[in-house]
Amino acid sequence: MSVANGPGNALDWVALAASGSSATSSIVWKYIGGGTSATVQLVVPGTAPAGTYEVRFLANDGFVRLATSSPITVQ
Repeated sequence: MSVANGPGNALDWVALAASGSSATSSIVWKYIGGGTSATVQLVVPGTAPAGTYEVRFLANDGFVRLATSSPITVQ
């Protein structure tokens, strides 16, 4: 996925989390890095239980959500 995030911040990050879970909960995550756009690959772990997940874009090494994806179903 490509991410456009304004001027960007090296500590902005993207996470895969169960839908409706707390802001501090994630299955996998990665820093996006600086710049105005980046490519980030998140892989759903084979150990993830079936359920509904979402991708969250978070700001500056914190838990402020910039955006959340539509639901992703893992079967």
